Amino acid sequence: MTTSSLPTSDMALSADTIKATNKLAFWNFFVAFAAFAVALPMGAYQVLERSSMFPAIENASVYYASTSTHGVLMAYVLSTYFIMGFGYHTAVHSLKQ
Repeated sequence: MTTSSLPTSDMALSADTIKATNKLAFWNFFVAFAAFAVALPMGAYQVLERSSMFPAIENASVYYASTSTHGVLMAYVLSTYFIMGFGYHTAVHSLKQ
C-alpha cells in the first residue's frame, strides 16, 4: 500500500454518518442489555431451584430449559451485541475515520 492511498485528515466522517453509527451502536447495546435483563431472572431461578428452599418450583424440564436459555443469552447474545456496539462506537469516536 502506498502512502497516497492512506486516509488523510480531510476524509472525516459526515455528521449523518456519525449519527447513523451512534444509532447502530445504541441498538446493539440495547439488545445486549435486554438479553441481560431476560437472563437475570433465569439465573435467580436456577439458584432458587438448586437450593431446594422452595420445593414448589422444582421442575427438571423448566430448570434445564432456563439453564440453556440463560447460557445462550449471556454467552452469545450479550457478548456479541455488546462487542459489536462497542466496536462501532470506538471506530467512529476514537479513530475519527
